[in-house]
Amino acid sequence: MKVCIVSTHYPSDDAIGEYCGHIAAELGKQAEVVVLANADVKLPTISRIQTNGGASNYVVLRVWKSGLFYPFTIFRNLIRLKPDIVHVQHEYFLYGKGYSAVLFPIVLFLMKLTRIPVVVTMHHVIAREDAGHIKKLLRTSTPEILLKMFLTFFNRAFSLSSKIIVPSSIFKKTLSLNYRIKNKQIEVIQHFTDTNVQKFIGKDDKEAKILMGLNGKKVILFYGFIRPTKGIEYVLYAMKKVKDIIPNVFFLVDGKAQPNYATYFDYLLRLVSDLELSSYVKFDENIPKELLAVTFAASDVAVFPYTSAVGMTPIAHLTAAAYGKAIIATNIDSFNKEFDDCENALLVPPMNADALSKSIIKVLTDNVLSKKLSNNILHYCEERSRERAISDTVRIYQDALGQKEEI
Repeated sequence: MKVCIVSTHYPSDDAIGEYCGHIAAELGKQAEVVVLANADVKLPTISRIQTNGGASNYVVLRVWKSGLFYPFTIFRNLIRLKPDIVHVQHEYFLYGKGYSAVLFPIVLFLMKLTRIPVVVTMHHVIAREDAGHIKKLLRTSTPEILLKMFLTFFNRAFSLSSKIIVPSSIFKKTLSLNYRIKNKQIEVIQHFTDTNVQKFIGKDDKEAKILMGLNGKKVILFYGFIRPTKGIEYVLYAMKKVKDIIPNVFFLVDGKAQPNYATYFDYLLRLVSDLELSSYVKFDENIPKELLAVTFAASDVAVFPYTSAVGMTPIAHLTAAAYGKAIIATNIDSFNKEFDDCENALLVPPMNADALSKSIIKVLTDNVLSKKLSNNILHYCEERSRERAISDTVRIYQDALGQKEEI
């Protein structure tokens, strides 16, 4: 079977690119895999990625870039490659901002013309009732009624695919009720955790802290891209209270801000100075990927203080879970459908620095609770393995190919 995945691919400024790499590596064990990825002048147009000691490999073709013509570039390459099945990764701004994002339904229409079965993973589904929130996020003056009409048209376009994969039953319900896509067309496969990292669990925390220059510190870690809806400012406000109770606390932000979020990043830097937290906070976007295990080993708790579930698909928390870290997250749909409060994570109200500070203090001072959260999150990961997710994905491919044969 020849599988063509359409997506961004790491290194990229989004979590989906890394997710795509994991999927391609696992599929590469049993199928011929080609990724039609985003073009990057710093990277070769064609590359072969080898994983698992060479047991798995796949090809990355960096051919499309955001703009007016990317749907036709993807279409032209699909015609040339002639895959048995196409698997498209989708998030609302994955293929560009503004009109580039709006043009995505053309990709689905052109793929329909090829008669090649198409499976789409919708990493996020925005409900019509969230149109007002989108208006605020995009800072647009477009009337809410027009945004709702656009969402209806845009999301209905996914019915052109053979199968739709979503990571949550909530998303399946939204597609069915809001956009009238048939239930039998939609499959739920939860985002997986990378169980390969679990060999690092149990690594000497003290050694890791020394390597990171954090010896003797109680480390709070934020991991992921920096953008306004991540709520990092609320951790900074919480730190004012936490440091009074735990003087050796330290907040490490392992992530970077994309150029369009530079204003937010500058705001965070000013806030650190205004709150007199310079000795307690470090923003580090240059931690190499090979040191990720050490970074997590050096941390005592991972925080995900997101303010909204709209417009993004959280994946970073799955990395923290795979490393067995105690997790504090906000009580929004992205997390409260994933975690059980006080069992495998602590959930706090969004935009509430006081509740966040209390939970951080609780985890950092209560070893029994911290150990419980860590152990339970590993049990959670056992149900979210990459191998299981790919097995379910292959089954969906086979269903889609069966539909083609029936046609």
